[in-house]
Amino acid sequence: MSDKISLDTSQLTLRDLKRAKAGPLEGRSPFEVMSSGDQLEIGQLIAWCVRSRDDPEFSWADAEDLTLGDFQFGGDDEQPPPTGSSGEPGGSDEPPAPRRSRSKPPAPEPSASSATSSA
Repeated sequence: MSDKISLDTSQLTLRDLKRAKAGPLEGRSPFEVMSSGDQLEIGQLIAWCVRSRDDPEFSWADAEDLTLGDFQFGGDDEQPPPTGSSGEPGGSDEPPAPRRSRSKPPAPEPSASSATSSA
């Protein structure tokens, strides 16, 4: 197969995730894998889901044996952040607006009716 696998979890279907849970994940939640932070296992899960759609013989071990050249990193439509003339991200040559502090409003003064009087 010549198509590169995008490391984008949004391409996965619910059917992919159900197949993964019933198959190579052996009951483990695919969402647990995706939120684990283990980029290698996430890549393996995505690869298995995408490739096994068309090739039911594609195994978890096959996904593990893919080379990094089989993957697409980042998107073609991904644009770098805009930069100003200084080359710093931000997209504007204007200085940042001053920050205003959020001070608490002054406490209300006690009214005459709340003051205690002695007679």
